Formats: sequence, structure tokens, C-alpha cells
Amino acid sequence: MKGRALLQTVIGTLLALAMAGSMPANAKPASGSDAAERRRQRPEKTRPPAARPNPMSRQLFIRMRCNDCHTVRSQRVAASARRKGRVTDLSITGRKRKAPWLRNYLRGRARVRGRAHPSRFQGSLSQLDRVVRWLAALR
Repeated sequence: MKGRALLQTVIGTLLALAMAGSMPANAKPASGSDAAERRRQRPEKTRPPAARPNPMSRQLFIRMRCNDCHTVRSQRVAASARRKGRVTDLSITGRKRKAPWLRNYLRGRARVRGRAHPSRFQGSLSQLDRVVRWLAALR
């Protein structure tokens, strides 16, 4: 009889915990699939907030005539009228590339598909850093 009483106590405790919504980690849920229960208990994935693109860097991008060959539709930067043909949209550059790589690419030290950037950045290093931070923040 002791075994049966112990079993009833354990079952009663598990049921009480299940009703309260706090089951032990190794206990199985009373109903529903295990996968659904794990999804409910899993914390939501959150990304750290991305740096917001700086409007002053946007103006520098235009002043340095980067928009002769590039658009940034997400920031409402259109290609200039000088450019005929294909232009590259940089709206999600920050998803694909990190700031150190962008800096090297704009200085002619990194390559995409075996090619360096067609024109090296002509501004100062501080201007380059501002444009690079702006591009890296584009998501």
C-alpha cells in the first residue's frame, strides 16, 4: 500500500503543478505535443537594435557623388541623372557586410567577385568612417 500511496502523491503533485503552469523541467506536459509546449516556453528571439542611419552621413554620401553609381532606396537616395544604365542599390548593405570590410573595399583593399571598387574613396578618413558607419547601419 505504501507504493500506491506514494504514486498517488506524485501524480497529485504533478497535476497540481500542471494546473499552476509550473512543471518541473523533466516532466512531460499532460496534453498536447512536446514540440508545441517547447515553442510556448521558448523566449522570443530578439535582435539588438541596429544603429540608425545618420542623416548627415546620407548627405555626405550624396556630396561625395556615391549616388552617381549607387542608390539607397531605403533612405530615398536615387541615382543621379549622370548615370546611364545599371546602378547598385545599397539598402541592405549592413546585413551583408561589416564596417571593417566596407572600409577596406572603399579604399581598394578588398574585392567582390575578384574586383576592387571601381573608384577609391576620395574624402578624408573621417568622412570615410562616416559613410562606412552609415552603410553598415543599413538593414
